Amino acid sequence: MILSDVNKIRQHNNFDFLRFISALFVIISHSYVLTGNDDKELLMVISRGTYHFSSLGLICFFVISGYLVSQSLFRSSSILNYAWKRFLRIVPGLCGVILFSMFLIGPLFTVLSLPDYFLSLHTWSYLRNMLFVLPLQWDLPGLFIHNSEKSINGSLWTLTLEGRLYILLALLHILFFFRKKIIPAVVFFMLILLSPWFNDLFGSVSVLPFYFSLYFFAGVVATLYKEKLKYNKWIFLAALSIVILRCFTGIVNPLTFIAFPYIILYFAQLPSVLNHFGRYGDFSYGMFLYSFPIQQCIVQLTNGTIPIFWMIFLSMILTLPFAVLSWKWIESRALKAKNLAK
Repeated sequence: MILSDVNKIRQHNNFDFLRFISALFVIISHSYVLTGNDDKELLMVISRGTYHFSSLGLICFFVISGYLVSQSLFRSSSILNYAWKRFLRIVPGLCGVILFSMFLIGPLFTVLSLPDYFLSLHTWSYLRNMLFVLPLQWDLPGLFIHNSEKSINGSLWTLTLEGRLYILLALLHILFFFRKKIIPAVVFFMLILLSPWFNDLFGSVSVLPFYFSLYFFAGVVATLYKEKLKYNKWIFLAALSIVILRCFTGIVNPLTFIAFPYIILYFAQLPSVLNHFGRYGDFSYGMFLYSFPIQQCIVQLTNGTIPIFWMIFLSMILTLPFAVLSWKWIESRALKAKNLAK
């Protein structure tokens, strides 16, 4: 089966479900980390320290993003139209959670007096996070100072990376990089072959942005070859074997940058009742945005002593209403303006 234009077959794929599950995976990992139990995360223990739930969730997010955003770019009438659609998909929802953090969570949980909180320039400089491609401000004055993690929303760094990838994708398109499909495919394969030596080349620089960028461009390459890319269970099982064997090698296997995207896109095209998962809305972005600050509130209220099961359960239950409201009131309404820029 060929996974083709997703806008035309939205009810015939599982992208909405996969994104939602990915958001839940991120919540699970952060529940462990924020309560000081990150070394006890179930998947990390099972995988011998190779995978976290959040790493799987983010891999899925970046592969799907690369796959769908590149289709949006190639279909757009202009770079301006593409940029406008990316802006509408990311920024309105992001503004919602930034204002929520500043004007609701901040006043309720800061150890400062309200005048001191609102007179602090550091409070108002948090608004710069709306420009999500720029370096982030992580904290707000007097907030979560007794938590193990002081950040108000530690999830936002991935939006910074994603925004920069959107810009890079547009620049490459302007430079006709995608005109011959073989060129991006060759560059991608060269980069994944170099992946085991990243630390040797760049020292102490974090490897995560590079890895997630590779998964993003794996999705882009899959888009370029979507008419030729076939999905069958035998290739899926081979890809799954590569992912599992990675747990026992202790080294980076370049094949995982191909195996994971294949597994994700294989699941995306399977016919099932989950094809209609998003009929009431796409709540995954809201779950991703609001979960971390809500989890920080739970940690502060319980002094970090809440059992991990209840931490995960409450994080999901309390975040979902905000995700629904974000979609209904902000995200879906913003997306109706996507054709204003030609």
